[in-house]
Amino acid sequence: MALPASETVTGTVERITFYNPENGFSVVKLRVRGRRDPVAVVGTLPACQPGEILVLVGQWHIDTRHGAQFQPTSAIISQPTDAEGIIRYLGSGLIRLIGPVLARRIVATFGEQTLNVLDATPDRVREVPGIGRRRAEAIGAAWVEHRALRGIVAFLSAHGLDTRYAPRLLKAYGAEAPRILAANPYRLVAEVPGLGFAAADRLGHDIGIRPSSPARLQGAVHAALLRAAEQGHTRQRRDALVAGAAASAGADPTLIEAAIRQHLAAGTVSLGGAPTAAAPETGPLIAGVAREGAIRVFEPPPPIAALADDSLIGLGGLVRAEEDLAARLLGLARRPGLPGADIDRWLAGDQGARDLSEEQREAVREAARSGCFVLTGGPGVGKTTTTRVLTRCLVSLGASVALAAPTGKAAKRLGEVVGMPARTLHRVLGAVPQGFQHGPRDPLPYDVVIVDETSMLDTSLARSLVRAIGPRGRLILVGDADQLPSVGAGQVLRDLLAAERVPAACLTTVFRQAARSRIVTNAHRIRQGLRPEFDPPAAISAGADCIFVPATAAQVAAVGARWAADLLPRALGVPASEVQALAPLTRVCQALNSTLQGRLNPPRGQAEAAHGALALRVGDRVIQTHNNYDLGVFNGDTGVLLAIEGETLTVDFGDGRLVEYSRMDAIDLEHAYCLTVHRAQGSEWAGVVLLASLSFGPMLTRGLLYTGLTRARRTVVVVGDTQAIARAVAETRDQQRCTGLPGLLGRSYE
Repeated sequence: MALPASETVTGTVERITFYNPENGFSVVKLRVRGRRDPVAVVGTLPACQPGEILVLVGQWHIDTRHGAQFQPTSAIISQPTDAEGIIRYLGSGLIRLIGPVLARRIVATFGEQTLNVLDATPDRVREVPGIGRRRAEAIGAAWVEHRALRGIVAFLSAHGLDTRYAPRLLKAYGAEAPRILAANPYRLVAEVPGLGFAAADRLGHDIGIRPSSPARLQGAVHAALLRAAEQGHTRQRRDALVAGAAASAGADPTLIEAAIRQHLAAGTVSLGGAPTAAAPETGPLIAGVAREGAIRVFEPPPPIAALADDSLIGLGGLVRAEEDLAARLLGLARRPGLPGADIDRWLAGDQGARDLSEEQREAVREAARSGCFVLTGGPGVGKTTTTRVLTRCLVSLGASVALAAPTGKAAKRLGEVVGMPARTLHRVLGAVPQGFQHGPRDPLPYDVVIVDETSMLDTSLARSLVRAIGPRGRLILVGDADQLPSVGAGQVLRDLLAAERVPAACLTTVFRQAARSRIVTNAHRIRQGLRPEFDPPAAISAGADCIFVPATAAQVAAVGARWAADLLPRALGVPASEVQALAPLTRVCQALNSTLQGRLNPPRGQAEAAHGALALRVGDRVIQTHNNYDLGVFNGDTGVLLAIEGETLTVDFGDGRLVEYSRMDAIDLEHAYCLTVHRAQGSEWAGVVLLASLSFGPMLTRGLLYTGLTRARRTVVVVGDTQAIARAVAETRDQQRCTGLPGLLGRSYE
């Protein structure tokens, strides 16, 4: 059968109903001359804006529900040429500082030449009535930034790449991003988080870079080490690194070994070894690649053939961070704390201290007299009470104390139980766009820093923390080493305990009141490798706090959504916002987020913003997934989407912060009705619904089950099958990260 003939349709973009920046799939309303109603365009399009002109080639299609639609096979975008189109384009909210009213005033001044004026002489905006010099300069700068961003968006779109990463490219390379990446696309791997080797390789293929190019192979090596870091490893065995990079690049392993030699010569990757004063803090992010993309040859390369398969190789920055962290922790451990006699007198006279067990009293005594100390233990063993008494002891004996935790919720809870202010680590360290304010040159002004939930500390953040401790300062780390390790690379708390070079106390006695909680007793059973014991769903009405709801793999998401949205909030007498759904896998969370958004925040006419496969809607629970020092929001911060106005999204983080996101910054926001267990670390809710199905495969681990259960203050409901519980209890693979910290702590740095 003959295919329908292609047609050309030209029109002005009136509205963008939907746009998926990952693949360009769009639903656009197009105003076409000679047609009374806008034309629905459905298909893959480059990123466009209201007011722009689209020239489309494609075919008409009759949809049984939505009527006639035009499905493009190719598209060309051009800027609007008539006054109304220019007003719509400028006033769409895409350009900072220009809204619909100002857009109309600008076009009233310059008419159809407006865009040419902004391109050639943006300072002429001062001719618009009511615009002074400073405002004109700001508008001009915003227009220049917009033009650069649009050029980068067009470049990404032309190569089929996710256009949401355009702001990151603009920040990294400026308006020259397309030219720089055309010279060497593999810079993306190390310099622009999120796009990765596959995106760089697509660019490389499009511009004709040969498969054996040194830049491409070095990119594959760097990408393999980044993947290892995303899985928590700070090092990787040489044989695994070669195999992984060769597989992703489809290259001969001997070529990968040559790429590793070049990386080692440049210092962008490192072998495990003692720290050296000459080790650079930073270096070129892709070995052998100059800033403009030319390949450099490093001679003589280190003899990689001399390395054994189990030689450990890591990203240079991570290896140096571990070396520095180990040296500083050992230095802190040698510092003296408070005199033992003073501590004993205080313990004898304080009523709260007299109520401690001997195990807790000894922990307080050792922590107060140490320069660096680790306090650990499972739920119900009194870590919180011990921390509260320890803080009171330190303050009473004249020490200034700062309380901190990795997340806002954990910091808030720490402050409440101790009875003094606590902040996130990022705020204590003074996070600014350039990094942290506090460090060796500007140390923290406290005698003692106490950090809770330190199972969440990754290598990089831990290093920043110890670098900020003053010359006479001391550090106390509190956490549960059986929880999941940090999201970032490293497992600092476990490594510290394994090395046994820093004083530590592990509380083990479960107190009588806590022992009545099945959440607590099950957590300890899981730690010991025993299956937890659950109550049936009907027992929730009698106050049971650990419930198991059987569900098949096909049912688990629907059953979990019903418990999270309705049954558990009703049983606990709390709003649905006090109940959190958790799952091991991101894809499961995405499915559940869609379902729960429909149940808890259905469309009622509130504003929405396109956001991948699931739109962001005013009222949605959201979570920040990467640190954004410019906005002052950090990985793991959770809040509620308060407003969407034009291109600006406002999120209320519940601690007095209202943060305004541009649409491009919002790439780091995700829906938070269902979170992965990793992202739930450091937080607690009245109720938790934890999904555990055998279909989730190797993600089911002992640490995940243990961490998920202990996120609930009152009741946890586990939905899934008993085989999944058994597999999780038996699997300890998540406790086997490849790091260098234990070995480094075993060395002497004196």
